[in-house]
Amino acid sequence: MTRSGLNAETPSRPSGNLRAGRFVANLIVLLISLGTIAGALELYARLVADDGMEFNLEMWKYAKAMKAVAGDARIGHEHVPGVRARLMGVDVAINSRKLRAREFSLEKPANTTRILMLGDSIAFGWGVRAEETVSERLEAMLNAEGGGRYEVINAGVGNYNTDMEVGYFLGEGRQYRPDIVLLNYFVNDAEPSPRYRG
Repeated sequence: MTRSGLNAETPSRPSGNLRAGRFVANLIVLLISLGTIAGALELYARLVADDGMEFNLEMWKYAKAMKAVAGDARIGHEHVPGVRARLMGVDVAINSRKLRAREFSLEKPANTTRILMLGDSIAFGWGVRAEETVSERLEAMLNAEGGGRYEVINAGVGNYNTDMEVGYFLGEGRQYRPDIVLLNYFVNDAEPSPRYRG
């Protein structure tokens, strides 16, 4: 009997197994909720916030999808052969020789003046379709004038500086045996070359 004269049972505490089971169930519900929230935020970012025109985000995508650490320390990074991505609202494709260009043989065709265009994202053609790049427009203009046959090879790589562009030429670019080399220069090309860990 209790003080009030009624028989009352003391509520029993849940057993250790039952408490552990409840904890695991609550943890699973929490993880599913967090996963759902993260998925919704990702979907929002991809469909609403990212219109493909945010420069910093697009440069990050470019670095992640299209570039890798180079075997040649002089250039630091290079394009991955054969990759494609949509960046800054345009489709970008890299050929088998790591260039944003159609395929060019190393052997120069007869009666052709070959121009190699070195540079950074401006030469690469950041934000424009392949046919609107400086190299493609220059080639079309020269060939339209009727003064011979011209090939202009776009060797532009985003985030290159002058040292890296010269390094590319000494390592790979000169294999194309260009008659003319155009080095595109922008004010940030004097910055020091980044150092990569392999």
